[in-house]
Amino acid sequence: MFTLTKLATKRTEKATEKRMEMAREVDSIVIQHLKDKPSSTIYDISKDLGWTVGKVQGSIIRIKDSLVVEDSVENGRLKRKYDFLVEVGIKDGF
Repeated sequence: MFTLTKLATKRTEKATEKRMEMAREVDSIVIQHLKDKPSSTIYDISKDLGWTVGKVQGSIIRIKDSLVVEDSVENGRLKRKYDFLVEVGIKDGF
C-alpha cells in the first residue's frame, strides 16, 4: 500500500535533488567567474552576474575549501577578496 507519507517523502527527496542540482550549477558559474576575474568580492560577483549577494555567498560557503581568501581594509571597511585555488569536485552535501 502506498501511503501519503511515502508520497511526501518521495516528493521531498526529489525536491532536494533538484535544489542540489541547481546549487551545483550556481557553484560552477561562480567558480568560472573567479577563474576569469580573480580577487573578486562577493559584491563584485553578484553585481557582474546579476544575482543577489546571498545567492553568491551561499555558493562561496559551499566551495570555500577550494578558495583563497584575502582580507584588506579599504576606506575603513573590510574587503574580502576570493581567488579560486584549484579545481576540486563540488560537494553534494551542504
